Amino acid sequence: MKTRGELCLAVTLACAAAAAGCQPRARPMVAGPARPCTVATTMGSDKPLRDRVFPPQYWFALLLQGYQMTGELTRPALTCTGSPINLEGDGCPGETSAVRVNPGAIVSNRDVTIVNVTDSRRLVWAVTDRYADGQGEGPVALVEIEPQGLAMRAIGVLRAYPENPSLRLARLGSGTVLVADGEYCAKPSSCERATRILPLVGDRFVNKPLVDDKSACLGPAFFPMHQAGVAHGRKRNKYDISVSITYGPDNMSVREQLGLSGAEPASDTGTGSFVTRVQSERQVTLKDGNLVATAPSILARWLAQQQQL
Repeated sequence: MKTRGELCLAVTLACAAAAAGCQPRARPMVAGPARPCTVATTMGSDKPLRDRVFPPQYWFALLLQGYQMTGELTRPALTCTGSPINLEGDGCPGETSAVRVNPGAIVSNRDVTIVNVTDSRRLVWAVTDRYADGQGEGPVALVEIEPQGLAMRAIGVLRAYPENPSLRLARLGSGTVLVADGEYCAKPSSCERATRILPLVGDRFVNKPLVDDKSACLGPAFFPMHQAGVAHGRKRNKYDISVSITYGPDNMSVREQLGLSGAEPASDTGTGSFVTRVQSERQVTLKDGNLVATAPSILARWLAQQQQL
């Protein structure tokens, strides 16, 4: 027999406009430091846990306050625990975020990603906002499938490329991180891929920047696989950088290859040109909840040098 919440959802899916007062609700529970949220349902209870599938509306109702079955969302957007979703910055203190391009947009089914972690656990990301640099942002959670419904076990805010996303948990040093891979396709034939790393601290996925061993900020824990541009120094040299990441039991290794082209360093006339490539490798590990890198990126170091010329 279906629960009242399931009957409401069935009516909503059939006629969303008539179902404004009948929808599954994410209910905060008093137990636990993060006030986990739940959705009560027996949907799929006749199937093994690994095979249970839920409509996107269930996940939105679980993760978001003020979500309506029409796709409308109360703004500013809040997680089910009441935390703001919009991140003020990305990276080091003082660095601003890209401009949001769709404030108030309706949330659609394509905006949710669900990945099986174990038979009973899912990683879920619901994109509520999009930015001019191609990234999407919204709550990300580790969810447990229980006999009576869905229960949030850890939650945070993820900003990453939202197309063809991939989510997984990985051991890193002394703890666990969320690895979020995704793409941004400005054109169908031109896609950029990047990885975002979020430490899992207690029951929170925390957006933290990379720091060095002295806790100096090095930049966001966001790794584009390819970047190209022009330095702002006097010589205006062009750069092209490719990145690859491998994961080990103690750290992640970030390999970078920087290609440079422009006027010959010894030529002030600009008649000569050169092309050179520089390779570098650095490690990132998790210590006391912080992402500690052995060095800044090779691009950051080179751009800093160019600004001094």
